[in-house]
Amino acid sequence: NAAEIVAWTGGGALLPTNFDDRGLAHIDVGKSTTMLERWWRDADLRRRAALSAHACWRESHTWEKLAGRYENLYLDLLKRRPAAEEEAG
Repeated sequence: NAAEIVAWTGGGALLPTNFDDRGLAHIDVGKSTTMLERWWRDADLRRRAALSAHACWRESHTWEKLAGRYENLYLDLLKRRPAAEEEAG
């Protein structure tokens, strides 16, 4: 899920991670340190990521946008309701 959020928003980066045979995640400490130092030192990188994430939120994830999507889903589900349920309901 975190990878999807980073991809959708452009608002960050994932720490370099390896997965073992059991599917457990282990970060690569050396690579992660290098990456985090880059983010720490590069104010423009942080600014661009923040602006990108905020634009994504504003475009798709405000309460109004989310409520509208849920309302549309609900109305669509009502249209698909089988006739037998309507008669019984």
